[in-house]
Amino acid sequence: MSERTSRKRVLIPQKPTADQWVAQGQEPEPQPAAPIKRLTLDLPAPLHRAIKMRAVEEGTTILAMLQAILEQEYGTAPVSNSETARGKAKTMTKA
Repeated sequence: MSERTSRKRVLIPQKPTADQWVAQGQEPEPQPAAPIKRLTLDLPAPLHRAIKMRAVEEGTTILAMLQAILEQEYGTAPVSNSETARGKAKTMTKA
């Protein structure tokens, strides 16, 4: 058998530190498009059950379903201009 000798130079990168290795697998957390506010509803049990059943039938969550309904009814507030949103809130409370 003949021996092969290669003069190719192979550059092997330096091993990352443990912190670098862990950090390379992390994805940045997505920033919410708008500030999130919590809304608590007190519902009669039969109504809650009906909403939950519909969500299961549609393969979604109650949260996603109600968010879609509220966005359809009220639209989405402009995110970039908080003054506009505050102005709308003041107008709504005066009425």
